[in-house]
Amino acid sequence: MTAPRGRLVRSGPQRTWRGAPRRPTFLAMNVNRIAPCAVALVLAACGSNDNGGPGAGTTGVTGTVAGVPFSAREAISAVVPPTTCTVSGFSVSVAGLVIGVSDFTGTCSLVQNACSAKASAQGVIVALANVVPAAAGPAQPVGPGTYAVSPISSPSLSTRQAFAKLARTDPGCHPVTSVPAVTGGTVTLTSASGTPAAGELSLTFSDGSTLAGPFTSTACAAPPVDVCSATIGGFGDGSACTGSPVCQP
Repeated sequence: MTAPRGRLVRSGPQRTWRGAPRRPTFLAMNVNRIAPCAVALVLAACGSNDNGGPGAGTTGVTGTVAGVPFSAREAISAVVPPTTCTVSGFSVSVAGLVIGVSDFTGTCSLVQNACSAKASAQGVIVALANVVPAAAGPAQPVGPGTYAVSPISSPSLSTRQAFAKLARTDPGCHPVTSVPAVTGGTVTLTSASGTPAAGELSLTFSDGSTLAGPFTSTACAAPPVDVCSATIGGFGDGSACTGSPVCQP
């Protein structure tokens, strides 16, 4: 399998392909396939080498989206080790970091049980990734720095990518579908691979709403997920459950 023709050029802190076909990058394959790993609720460890268990990080992320206040209570994270995937006929190496910020506690425990759902919950999923041609070797782990968040509908062609999504459930643990999309923002990491992620995020939504604030996450180990085909599911709605989800108040 050969890599795309062209060369990488630097523009500010980002690098993009020049002279190569404008094929979708790994995170842009599908508007629902916005991260190299995620499952129902905030995140899954996707075979992460983090060994953390249930626990709560600290966060000051707050805001109001579509008239609904959001005040985060904890943050969890998982490192995605380099994985080779085939995208549109090209072989790429993907290394990532997924961060979940929720407005309730016990997030990691809920992630670890796919058949548990949380009622009236809110959470922000942030997916960061380094994506390079597999011929260039394994992608480097996501490290400290500032990452520009792209809209899912208009993904960046950079080798360094970031996406985010806000998800909600109603009192019956069903996913709320009328949630504005994230249209931009930044994620600044002060620590990442090798330690639980910490930093600050600032997100803008399609209705003009914003969420922002600092976070210090706790590593969360969850069941492995196929990195190359995983999609973001609902938030605490039991969508990854193969049986009957249990709705927790």
